[in-house]
Amino acid sequence: MTALYAEYTSGTPEDVARQVEKVHARERAAFRARKRLEHNPTLLPWTMEELPGTTWRNAYTFAAETVKELNTDNFGKTGPDPAETSGIMFSIGLWRGEQFCIEHWVRVDHLPARVQQAWAAARVGYCRQEVRAAQQAYDDAKHGKKHYSSPTYRKRTLEWKEKHLAEARQELAELTEHLGLTLALDIRNIGASAGDQLALL
Repeated sequence: MTALYAEYTSGTPEDVARQVEKVHARERAAFRARKRLEHNPTLLPWTMEELPGTTWRNAYTFAAETVKELNTDNFGKTGPDPAETSGIMFSIGLWRGEQFCIEHWVRVDHLPARVQQAWAAARVGYCRQEVRAAQQAYDDAKHGKKHYSSPTYRKRTLEWKEKHLAEARQELAELTEHLGLTLALDIRNIGASAGDQLALL
């Protein structure tokens, strides 16, 4: 059995955000002190052999990843879903010496239904922020405020971000139905912030 280690442990998106901030604070302190950051990952209660079929979410983008299989990379190391193109990267982690560390991902499939839904809603919120930023960059490019990229490039980026938002909303709707839950808000209003146009029922 292969032990698994992780920087972040399961919980709500807010719990993991606090863990992320602690790691960033340690990184900033190490940088200011010109010291090497020591990684002290937590031993997880699962083994690598139990990974296939489990679902994980990225601690930064909230994107979901379900592990399909264990396989070996080009160096003969076993891990979850090695990259088909390069054969040297794994879907949710990497080998650090003799430890397999799951970096930037937290397991969510074992969490209560409402917490799983909260992770999917956080993904929608993240995608909305990305759309807002892409829309602003496109508007700036169209009006000549920023000269480092063309309006055409910015428009394509905006379309790509809008596609991701639509996918995140669909994922939230399907997960909510699968878990037998309901949403407190219209799905088009999830992740809205000041200045956003809200959808009316």
